[in-house]
Amino acid sequence: MQPTHIGFPAPLLGDNNLRLNILHQTPGILALEKPANILIDTHPWHPDIPAIIPAIKKQLQANKPELQLFKIEKLHQTYFLDPEISGICLMSTEPKGTQALRNAYGSNQLQFTFNILTHPTNLSTEARTCDLPITV
Repeated sequence: MQPTHIGFPAPLLGDNNLRLNILHQTPGILALEKPANILIDTHPWHPDIPAIIPAIKKQLQANKPELQLFKIEKLHQTYFLDPEISGICLMSTEPKGTQALRNAYGSNQLQFTFNILTHPTNLSTEARTCDLPITV
């Protein structure tokens, strides 16, 4: 039976232990639920924010049993999500799959839907609309 989540002991992804749900796993593809304030992979703009791929690599080196079931040799990031964004962390475990997923992303074959929650700083009862586009 395949695991339904991957556990990360502190401090791999922050100050607390963390379990990420496995959303999809097939040969060549691993999709995890990415919480906010974590990166998929390290990035020079965010040197102090923990990242999923290096955390998985450390656990692979430690021979974590639940990861051995996936037969992961390498992990590749498919697209970048800002650390503030929670969502799907889609990774490839083989170079051929990486190119296919990146091409799908670059060709707009992957569809993203963002739900934005805000907290008002001005308690005005006046309705407001923002028509500015959001880009990824």
